[in-house]
Amino acid sequence: MLADEPTANLDDEACDATLALLRRAVEQQGASLVIASHDARVEAAWGDWAELRHLRLPRRDDGNESDRRDRSGASNGNGNASAAGEGATA
Repeated sequence: MLADEPTANLDDEACDATLALLRRAVEQQGASLVIASHDARVEAAWGDWAELRHLRLPRRDDGNESDRRDRSGASNGNGNASAAGEGATA
């Protein structure tokens, strides 16, 4: 499962309910969860987390130019695409 800023602009009660819902869904499905967030409450709610910085995707061998572009469409010049913002918590 992937959740992008699921607690943004939520009060503490709604944040707790949202995180509990995500936790139950993960447990029931036996799935993994990746949360992109800048909310310290998300980090506090989970014991297992990793901070990603300067994440780069591997270059594909087929030479497809679209694989060399980041989300803005600009090539970073080294064959790798930028995929996450600085300080994203997962």
